[in-house]
Amino acid sequence: MRYSNDSVSFIKRIKLLGAGANTNATGISVDFPGNLFGTGYTGASLFGQSDSGGTEDSFLIKFE
Repeated sequence: MRYSNDSVSFIKRIKLLGAGANTNATGISVDFPGNLFGTGYTGASLFGQSDSGGTEDSFLIKFE
């Protein structure tokens, strides 16, 4: 996991393997500069959370 060096902390990069529990990719897109993005949802824990806070959570990822 890597955090930004800006004055406001946020997750800049994270590696998630084996989320399981109904994790699905639902979309993929490329913007004008060529950045690749993916979307999806999961019923598993993400980013160290013990509970998704509901049935499922969505996610947006940027591939580098």
